[in-house]
Amino acid sequence: MGVYLALHIAAMPILLFLFYAQARHWFNDHAFSMYFYAYFAVYITSAVLLFFVCLEVFRSALSAFSGLQRLGTVVFRWAALVSVIVSLSTLSLDQPYTRMITHIAYGLMRSVSILELCLLGFLCLSMNALRLPARSMTFGIALGLGLMSSSDFILASLSPARQR
Repeated sequence: MGVYLALHIAAMPILLFLFYAQARHWFNDHAFSMYFYAYFAVYITSAVLLFFVCLEVFRSALSAFSGLQRLGTVVFRWAALVSVIVSLSTLSLDQPYTRMITHIAYGLMRSVSILELCLLGFLCLSMNALRLPARSMTFGIALGLGLMSSSDFILASLSPARQR
């Protein structure tokens, strides 16, 4: 979680500078490409780090049950792998390079968002069995990630359809 937060704290000033430089035409026409690649590098890295945050929250929730934790971690990894394969299998290879980057990034983030919502649902349904109080940090992080991913889904459903 700390690496995820540090990535966003470090990337935000750089991305804002590149965005401002693009508006002011400081780097001729290179500012857009610098911003584009930096933004999607941070976005893909965020998706990968969010997967590890979800795995960390899952392990923390099952820390009292070591046997279930090992089995659950294996199942969690397989579910994440299947989710990534399914979301990336819809990728068309006849697109320009830059469109492929955006589709890969959005597909990975969509997979991680579904994983976050499933983790939140799992924790909500099994809080009593796991002896997890509603005020625990594990549940709070899962709730925050679930709210963030649900707002992303709502924003994606309200935005105009992307061209394919």
